[in-house]
Amino acid sequence: MGQRLGMSRSKVSKNLSTLRDLGYIRQTPDTRDRRELETSLTQDGRDMLAIIDQQHKTLEEDARQIWSEDEQEEFTALANRLIAKLRQERVA
Repeated sequence: MGQRLGMSRSKVSKNLSTLRDLGYIRQTPDTRDRRELETSLTQDGRDMLAIIDQQHKTLEEDARQIWSEDEQEEFTALANRLIAKLRQERVA
């Protein structure tokens, strides 16, 4: 998970601990390897993701109303360049 997110194992563990403390995830020992934890969303976690998803959709709708198609394409290209650079820096 950490590699995919570009985060160290300790940072992932800390963030998962915070999410668990907030009640958004549940962690149980892996049945095949007791050293590992299986992580799943709680109902509160699913509810929070639904709220975030709706907020993202609202932002996208606002952007489509404000920006022309050319501006939207330019924003997408710039955002993708920034994302690639940030990912590169996180992995390094």
